[in-house]
Amino acid sequence: MNHFLSSLTSLLEGFTTSGRAARAQQRADVRARAAAVTRHRLQEEEPFLHAIADAPDDDLPRLIFADWLEERGDPRAEFIRVQCELARLPADDAHRRSLATRERQLLRQHYRNWTGPLLMRVGHGLEYGEPTYERGFIEEIRITAEDFLAHAPALFARAPLQRVHLSTAGGYVPQLADCPYLARLTALAFSWDRIGGKRLRSLLASPYLARLKCLRLETCGIGDDGAEALAAAPALAGLTQLDLSTQEAPARPGNSSRMNQIGDAGASLLVQSPHLGRLESLDLRGNPIGAAGQTALRKRWGQRVQLS
Repeated sequence: MNHFLSSLTSLLEGFTTSGRAARAQQRADVRARAAAVTRHRLQEEEPFLHAIADAPDDDLPRLIFADWLEERGDPRAEFIRVQCELARLPADDAHRRSLATRERQLLRQHYRNWTGPLLMRVGHGLEYGEPTYERGFIEEIRITAEDFLAHAPALFARAPLQRVHLSTAGGYVPQLADCPYLARLTALAFSWDRIGGKRLRSLLASPYLARLKCLRLETCGIGDDGAEALAAAPALAGLTQLDLSTQEAPARPGNSSRMNQIGDAGASLLVQSPHLGRLESLDLRGNPIGAAGQTALRKRWGQRVQLS
């Protein structure tokens, strides 16, 4: 009897083990098929995404893509149209409220699925902050400089990025200056980083900054040397927003090197720059600029400059 029960137990354990293995294999097969379908779909979308990236300010390629998506029952079609319409309408238009409500509904329902393909390409590159959607696509991300450099081809293959906020960038400035994907950006931001004047000069020598409209260097330790580099940079001729503000750093080792410390000498160089004539906003709050420097800044930019 004991021999019979032992044999039966062994047989049942064998069935259980084989059943688990079969189920595990089934799950693996399903995941593999799903990944293959996703890769095929991404390949189909690539021509549309290339057209959108080549004309980032034009809604037409986006709306053509929306038509293609609608034919396949993809809810992104409605989202693209809703956001394009919101971007087009005046702020006081009566239709904005209903469109904004629908925008939020679609994002709540589909955000994870829509952002997933980008994250799949990038892996863990997006380390903090949520991507921002505009006109149907991710246009702004916050990412470490190391991950941006490693994953730029994948990022721009999936999204017509316009604005990038880079963290821990100090040691990667030479590589960033050589990155051709900077040529697609209209806004580039750094904050609480050890960029410094010398590294900033290297970045501003990049041939890929012509589209920049906004540059943020908040609390990046650039000093008057950095102000001189900015003033002499022809690549910034199209800039409309420049943030050189600095915040008082907590009393920790190394934090003082992040203070921008732009004084009267740096302010004078900015005022004399032939390349910053299009600025609509210049933020210099927190810098030790004296009365003479502030007067010169006000004379050139009036209320467009923010001072302490």
